[in-house]
Amino acid sequence: MTGPTLPIDIDDLGIVGPRSLRAMQLIRIGRHPGTAVLIPARGIWVVSGRGPEAGSNGAGKTVLLGAISLHNGDPQWNGGQGTGPNAARLLFDHNRARVGDARFADAPHGYIAGVYLHDSAPDDAITVWMRIERHSSTHVQVRWRHGIHLVRGTTEEERFHQANNLWGDLRDNDSLSVTTYSAALFGKAPRCIAYIRARGSEENQDRGLLALGQRPFRPADLATQVITLSGKLQAVDNEREFRKDLDANETRLASKKETYRIQYQREEKELLEIKARNGARELLTQARESWETYLTLGAILAHERSEELTRNLTAIENKVEDKKLQIAEEEKKAAELPRSETLQAEIGKAKRAKSDAERSRDELLRQQGEAEGKRKTCEQQIANLRKTAAIAPGLDVPSAETQLIEAEQKYRVAQRRVEKLQESLDEATIRLQDLTSGRGGPAGGAIKALDAEGVTATAITDLISLIGDSRAQWEARLSPYAKAIVVAPKDHQRARSVLANHPGTPLLVHGDPQRPVAGSVTPQADENIVQFLEELERRMPPDGSTWVLDGSLKLEIPGGYEVPLTDRPAQIRALQRHIDDLKAERELVESLLPDEEQVHQAAKDSLDAAKAAAAIPAIETELENIRAHERQLLDAVEGAKNVADETGKKLHAAELKFKDLEKDRRELRIVIEKLKSSDEVGLGSLLQKAAATREQRRINKEVTETWKQASEIIDLGSAQAEIAGKGIILDDLTRDTCFREARTQLRRAIEKLIDKANREPDASTPGAANADEFHADLNANLYNLHAWCDDPRETSNSIRPFDAVAVPLLAWLTWHGAEDDTRKSQIDDKRQAEEGEIAAAEKQAAETRLWIQSQRENQIAIITRSFDNVEKKLNELLKSVNQDPIALRPKHIDLGDPGQPLRWELHPQWQPPGAKPVEYSNPPNTAELIILHTLLATASLVAATNPQGRMLVLDESGNNLDGPNLSRVASVLRQVAEKYGLTIVLACQDLYTDRVAHHAAAMIQLLRPSAQAPLNAPPAVSHGSENPAVLDALMPYLGLGRPDSDPADSAQPA
Repeated sequence: MTGPTLPIDIDDLGIVGPRSLRAMQLIRIGRHPGTAVLIPARGIWVVSGRGPEAGSNGAGKTVLLGAISLHNGDPQWNGGQGTGPNAARLLFDHNRARVGDARFADAPHGYIAGVYLHDSAPDDAITVWMRIERHSSTHVQVRWRHGIHLVRGTTEEERFHQANNLWGDLRDNDSLSVTTYSAALFGKAPRCIAYIRARGSEENQDRGLLALGQRPFRPADLATQVITLSGKLQAVDNEREFRKDLDANETRLASKKETYRIQYQREEKELLEIKARNGARELLTQARESWETYLTLGAILAHERSEELTRNLTAIENKVEDKKLQIAEEEKKAAELPRSETLQAEIGKAKRAKSDAERSRDELLRQQGEAEGKRKTCEQQIANLRKTAAIAPGLDVPSAETQLIEAEQKYRVAQRRVEKLQESLDEATIRLQDLTSGRGGPAGGAIKALDAEGVTATAITDLISLIGDSRAQWEARLSPYAKAIVVAPKDHQRARSVLANHPGTPLLVHGDPQRPVAGSVTPQADENIVQFLEELERRMPPDGSTWVLDGSLKLEIPGGYEVPLTDRPAQIRALQRHIDDLKAERELVESLLPDEEQVHQAAKDSLDAAKAAAAIPAIETELENIRAHERQLLDAVEGAKNVADETGKKLHAAELKFKDLEKDRRELRIVIEKLKSSDEVGLGSLLQKAAATREQRRINKEVTETWKQASEIIDLGSAQAEIAGKGIILDDLTRDTCFREARTQLRRAIEKLIDKANREPDASTPGAANADEFHADLNANLYNLHAWCDDPRETSNSIRPFDAVAVPLLAWLTWHGAEDDTRKSQIDDKRQAEEGEIAAAEKQAAETRLWIQSQRENQIAIITRSFDNVEKKLNELLKSVNQDPIALRPKHIDLGDPGQPLRWELHPQWQPPGAKPVEYSNPPNTAELIILHTLLATASLVAATNPQGRMLVLDESGNNLDGPNLSRVASVLRQVAEKYGLTIVLACQDLYTDRVAHHAAAMIQLLRPSAQAPLNAPPAVSHGSENPAVLDALMPYLGLGRPDSDPADSAQPA
């Protein structure tokens, strides 16, 4: 057993180790020029700026702090879209720089270079170059080399060119990716913690411990921040790994126990199967004894049955001989009776005579009935004809036909007149509908076509009203223009297009373009219509009262229409009168139509009467002939009936004689048949009994032989004596009882195994791969045997040796239990050995458990001690700024999942002397919360095993702390930085620099002289005392002091 070890806290500081960042150079990063700047090894570095307007806005402080924190592996950079895309936002961007000069395009890539060294050993420096690419998928790559490797140059173009060459030359070591450079260079503990409002992108908001002004952190998040800053993440990971090892140790032991348990259960099952097979073997032995007794009894009983059958057969054969003598005597009597064929011939002759007489009688009766039917038909016809002829007495057929033709013609003329009047009425009604709707008259078709196209039109005749004696003359003048149509000027062209399909239709456009055509237009209302009418009157003067004459055309036209040609109301009235006249005429003709129809029907009836009178004489003659024939048939029918009766009597006598003879013959046959086939004493029954007894004796001899062979009995007498000696009753009941007992014992033996019958063959069984079919056959045969044993229909006539009956059970036991004794011994020996192995495994697992648990406790002690150290240093810092002490109150929770680390939580409390503690979740004020976070982060950094070289970066510190607090905090931070070798970067507005300047080890002022300048001027740097060896090493790359030159003079487009 290994004892617990002491907690050992060792930090992996990476390639850079405890070296401090002493110089930094930015190439194409924001607006910053490429001059290198010196950074103090320990102490506060104050960063301020002067923009083109009041204050430091626009000078690039946030970009500088972002570049420093990114270069030093600040974990807060991995937010938003990821480190790479956010880092690309640090590159020079002409839009963010507000540069309109097209020469200054966006930088495709840029560099951040940092020099890390010990003040005591400047020659042991390491330079780290970071290349940031805007459009690359990797975005960030890092390379490093021993020594100081920065670039020089008088212009930005020169420095950028040298940087590209130097990057290509840095091949001493493998390039590091954005995900690996921090751990490789600085170890697992964060090298830098920073508060920057947004890193590169607004989406990458600060969420770390220094996110000043935020609400209190959750206990778990706060503990994670402190553990990470103090470099104790490895202890958290180590504890989780030890817990996983502990779980694996327990799992291995549990697995071994589970394997033993499963094997024990499997073996226990196998032992139960062996026990069941042994029980089946015992029942099999009992079944064998019962079966052998059953076979012995069966053989003896079968032999006795054979002897009994021999005696019965002899008695039956004697009865057969007696029965044969009786049958011979009765057959002799039957042979002496007359022959049946003679009597049957006489019967046949009588039948034929009777049949001939009956056919003659039936034929005469048929003729008599037919004559009677004809007579009745004629009598009925004569009566009907006389009734019809009485309608028109004395009328002949030709005269009646002439009357019918005349009546039909008059009726059809009346019908046609009604139909023609209805057609005229329908046509006049349609004309009235069209006239009423303005679509009647000769122009109706054209008006309908125009209306379908949305053109309003009116017939010219509908617009003119004529009165007085001049009507006939004007209708004569207008008759050639009865189809003329009047439309509005706006519809003129559309009307022409429609009327192209109605040739011969005159078109007139009225003179007022603003008024649509309507039925109310009068000749006096439109100048075009007036001109048209005046021209007609001039060209066609009257020629009499109703005629007009066109002299130029030599054309004479009469007037005087029955229905007026003009004046639609007058036309409607005239047409309505015409319709009324048609209706009256139709009603008159319809009232006369029934009389014509009655005359037509009377003519038809008279013709039928004349035809009936003409047909009566011929039918009366036919009736007299039928009556004479009936009188002749009456005597012939009586004679035929007498002949039929005599032949029937003769047939009856012959048949009676034949029946008496057949009765005697049948009675003799019955006697003989009874002697031959009586159920009990007949010859047939005796012969059947003899044959059956003989066959039974033969079969029973074979069965007896089968019983003897199955029971292997040679001497039945000895066997019978043995049975008697055992006190066993020799009868069928005892035999059947032994049969049932044997089957019951077999069934019970199978039922001990039957739940195992479906078990697949063991893979260890030789030939198991090919044993599936054989195994299935074994199971099937065993189930069949069980079904046979359990079948109530099975009788005790199964005559087989026991081994043949039990062969499925014997085969199954042989296959599955051939090595039962050996296997049981093996299981007992193996169990004894495995119990010893389990005891040894439990002992070893217990020792491992103790060792792993001690390792876990060591890691927990490391973290707990780290919290204690952080709390101690935090309270020292708080005391320095006159703040109340804090109790961090750490605790951890095991989440129950070995794959998850312990959840550490901090529940800080302010503990003012003499007052109630104040919970962290309810801080006294925002300033105290900010101070707590700042000093807690600082205390966490210095609580690491080796804090030398770590950085704390605070942006806008003056805005988040008031003046007195800022000065006090800066004083404490300076002391901590000098004591532990930290570099603390405080960025603030110019107006706050006087509050922190006397605490600073160095200051840098970023300068942007104007809003139009693409780049800042070289910064103004002031530095305190410094190691001369460090200055000598870095001086070639530094531009110290306050330069007067404008950076735009040396800026060149990339």
